[in-house]
Amino acid sequence: MKDPLKDYDIRFVGLKAGVHEFSYEIGSSFFALFENALIGEGKLQAEAKLDKSETEMTVDLTLKGDISMSCDRCLEQLQMPIHVTETLLIKFGEPDNSTDEIIYLPESSISFNMAQFIYELASLQVPLRVVCGENSIPDCGQQFEHFVEEESTPEQEEEEPEFIDPRWEALKKLKS
Repeated sequence: MKDPLKDYDIRFVGLKAGVHEFSYEIGSSFFALFENALIGEGKLQAEAKLDKSETEMTVDLTLKGDISMSCDRCLEQLQMPIHVTETLLIKFGEPDNSTDEIIYLPESSISFNMAQFIYELASLQVPLRVVCGENSIPDCGQQFEHFVEEESTPEQEEEEPEFIDPRWEALKKLKS
């Protein structure tokens, strides 16, 4: 069985020093490969520019497209635009020394996989709170306006409760 993340491998052995470009189509099937993914659906274009030298590689990763998110208030699906670029520095050495900015690969490596980096960069673009009218997303709650109008009619607002507990009446007198 073929590893579905294998499509996102960049084989750098055999590449000449210089700039090389790689392109990936990112869709819902990509996000399904990750457990507990923040993003369920989306259509992104990932462009990776690999600048290879003798001792290190620099990858400029650009993501463009839209992801689907649900509004935290009304749960309507929203299309959120994404356009972000991040630079990743890859060196050879002990993988345990890797940081957020520098990835170390073993000297014997012949390729590295971009899938995790693409997923993390896309996930970092998801705001903590997705709400109608915020985060450059147009208002999405119009479909619920008729519910608000039906619930509060002037007749209902004027009605007084039929029975008032005498204990509450005594408390109201103390307040006055």
